[in-house]
Amino acid sequence: MDEVHSPATSDATDRSLFILLPPSVNDMTLGLSNAELSTGRQHLLDLMVKLLDTGVQAYVDIPQIAVIGSQSAGKSSLIEAIAGITLPRASGTCTRCPTECQLRTASSPWTCTVVLRCTKDLHGEVMGEPLMIPFGSPIMSKDKVEERIRRAQRAILDPSTNYKKFLDGDDEDPPRPETRFSTNCVSLQISGIGVANLSFCDLPGLIASVSGGHTGDIDLVKKNLVSSYISSPSCIILLTIACKSDFEVQGAHWLAKEYDPAGKRTIGVLTKPDRIPAGEESRWLSFIHNKEEPLEHGWFCVKQPSSNELKKGITWHEARENETRFFSTTSPWRDLTRLTRSISGHPILLTGQVRCSRA
Repeated sequence: MDEVHSPATSDATDRSLFILLPPSVNDMTLGLSNAELSTGRQHLLDLMVKLLDTGVQAYVDIPQIAVIGSQSAGKSSLIEAIAGITLPRASGTCTRCPTECQLRTASSPWTCTVVLRCTKDLHGEVMGEPLMIPFGSPIMSKDKVEERIRRAQRAILDPSTNYKKFLDGDDEDPPRPETRFSTNCVSLQISGIGVANLSFCDLPGLIASVSGGHTGDIDLVKKNLVSSYISSPSCIILLTIACKSDFEVQGAHWLAKEYDPAGKRTIGVLTKPDRIPAGEESRWLSFIHNKEEPLEHGWFCVKQPSSNELKKGITWHEARENETRFFSTTSPWRDLTRLTRSISGHPILLTGQVRCSRA
């Protein structure tokens, strides 16, 4: 797939930043802002998906984008902005297995197919070939995706129960799932007009503390789930950091740095800039200027809907409009140079930068 371009290194790159910014939020399409930018990647993406379906990733590194972050870092909202769908939300840990999103452009109407991709059997042993289980019929309406994902995750966590019970049964969470986390994943295959070609994997958030005696969950998520992805030298790490918390206590950064110490394949995304305590803005701006914890491909900043806005059912376009308004009217973001402002918010992040490099 295409190489990742540095956000501010050469004249050609600088010019591309301005070209990639859409003239208005109303012109954006769901998923990546401009599907034409990724048409050349479609054949490579199709090949990568076929390779994943064979299970060859257990023996050969396949380029992937992995989205990582601590709990409540805004990872789900970032995924929703990229994919144009709604993910399940709950207090504490909600994502308990990898969620793979395969986006591709098509001339047909928007469609989402949910598949259970099982690489391990009931005993936790790696299978020679992944078991691909279509989880229900294709979804034609975006407002039905969240429930289907929630049900699919339940089926992944209770592998000895027939998956149809979770697909067609009531919408109640089982009291005690067989497993608290799983490396088997929920695969979302999304296609349609205005959806660009991209594949990435959303991983469970890193846990800082647990209750109820589940102390093993901390290492389980860190080692068995997140590290198993980002340790691959061909994995692009999309690192989410919440501005509402001290940078040093967010374990996702230290884990990314462990496997990518030079920052060559990590893309940083700051979330929740509206939650920065008064007087601490300059610290976070140093990331945007790539002066603190510099990364080869730089840092970005996004503004996501608040909890109240989500409860009220804010739309994707309304969220993007609010985001644009925030960065253009709120200090200190509005005072940045045009080049720096262009890497604040989703337009530039979603059109020009999140690209998997050649391995």
